[in-house]
Amino acid sequence: DGGDGPEYGTGAPPATNADGSVSAATYPTPADSGTNGTPDFQENGPVPSVSVQPTDEMTLIPNNGSMSVTATQTSQYQWQVSTDGGGNYNNIVDGSSYSGTATATLTVLNPDLQMDGYLYRVVLTNDNWLCGSVMSSPAELDVRLGTIITNRRVTFRISPN
Repeated sequence: DGGDGPEYGTGAPPATNADGSVSAATYPTPADSGTNGTPDFQENGPVPSVSVQPTDEMTLIPNNGSMSVTATQTSQYQWQVSTDGGGNYNNIVDGSSYSGTATATLTVLNPDLQMDGYLYRVVLTNDNWLCGSVMSSPAELDVRLGTIITNRRVTFRISPN
């Protein structure tokens, strides 16, 4: 109610009847994050569920890499990256390095060798399930050189394996 005491509100107490019941008070409108007309505290929405986890991705420079998740009961996706082997994850946004950061498919744009070993996961939420979020399993990005070496009119293609 915004106050520290046992009474409703801050400042003067609300108007009461002779028996002590409150006769006039205002209350904030309950949250409706699903924007469906039903207050959040009255809803019991489904938990997001991952049916296909993202898998490790091997890509050759200068190609893009991508990872996908298949999920149900999901209204929002947020991909995260760990650069320290899974100790910490940070949200990522669309830009020069990534696209699809708020979708089921993340594309890593032109990854370089410094990104080799990065881990990616996606956080799934459902607007009607307010008890938290569900995270996918992590998937590792494996970045390799796709190099061609030419020496004295002989060309060698380096195998990615």
